[in-house]
Order: sequence, then structure tokens, then C-alpha cells
Amino acid sequence: MNPDTNLPHSTPPKRGGVRLNVRGAGALILAKDTGRLLFAFRIADRHTRPHLVWNLWGGPVESNENPETSVVRWSKIQTGYKGQFADVIPLYTFFNNQTNFRYHNYLLIVENEFWPSLDRKLTEDYKWVEYGKWPDPLYPTVSALLREKGPEIIKIIEKNAIRESLLLKGNIIKLKDIIKNMILSEKVIY
Repeated sequence: MNPDTNLPHSTPPKRGGVRLNVRGAGALILAKDTGRLLFAFRIADRHTRPHLVWNLWGGPVESNENPETSVVRWSKIQTGYKGQFADVIPLYTFFNNQTNFRYHNYLLIVENEFWPSLDRKLTEDYKWVEYGKWPDPLYPTVSALLREKGPEIIKIIEKNAIRESLLLKGNIIKLKDIIKNMILSEKVIY
């Protein structure tokens, strides 16, 4: 554990020196209908060794907004999502004591998976994944977040009854198919 931060091996972003009192906010997006999480494939750091990694949706918190407002704004801008989030759940706030850098991590919940319309300047690609089947390479602080808050994320998934609703939907679809096949084959008993 790095003594100056609350996450292992983490460093705040820098541009030509130390950045003080900078805040950011990012989120994973959880779809209730599938139980999958949405990751962004983006440049890790535009200023030093740019390379693509799987990361959160988000960006800097403006001086006139709170982190929750910021993460909702950035997530909508970066994904093109037009709907309302069913819930905005704070997960973890990373901080660095030396620079007072803070990054607020959230889990945003949507009812259904959607196809993001990406701004290619910010994000190269996206991926919906099942819990624990993380895309590679993950940004190091995202990996640490998932290790640290994994049990909490699982509880959120269970609280939203995602697995049960998927089973129920599957049974309803099967029942509809059975009834349809019975009607088509004229084996309906009156």
C-alpha cells in the first residue's frame, strides 16, 4: 500500500508538475436486464506513454458541480445514453495526500443494456461484461477498485434482483414458445 494514497501503486494525473486539489469522477454502468457491466476502452494517459486500457466512464469534476452530477454528465456525454439512471451508487473515493487529488468512483444502474454512441476522441470502444470476466488490460486503479469493492458490487447486483429477473424472463420466453408451438401444431387441449 502506498502511504500517500488509499490504493496500491496509484499516482494522480500530472501535467508539467504536480496538480493540486483536482477532482474527477468515473463510473461503471450496470444493466439490470443482463447483469452486465459496461467498460470504456480509452487512452490511459494522454500525456505519458499513451496506450489503450479498459477503464471507467467519467472525467474532471467542474468547480460548480458535485461528483455525482459530474459522473452522470460525463457518462451521458461519453456513451450517448439519453435515459435516466435508475440509481447512482457511490463506491469508493481514491485520494492522494500529497496532491489532494480525489477520484470519486460510482456504479450507475440502467434498466437495459444499450449501444453507446462513442466520441472517438475520448473512447475507442466499449464492452458489456459479466461480473468477474473483466476485459484485459484493465487500468490499474480500476483493477484495484474491483478487488476492493467486488463484494459490494455483487450485493448491488443481488439487491437489484438481476439474476432472478433473468431466470424469470427466460421462463416466460420458454412458456410463450411452448404455447406458440402448441397452437401451431394444433395440440391445444380445450
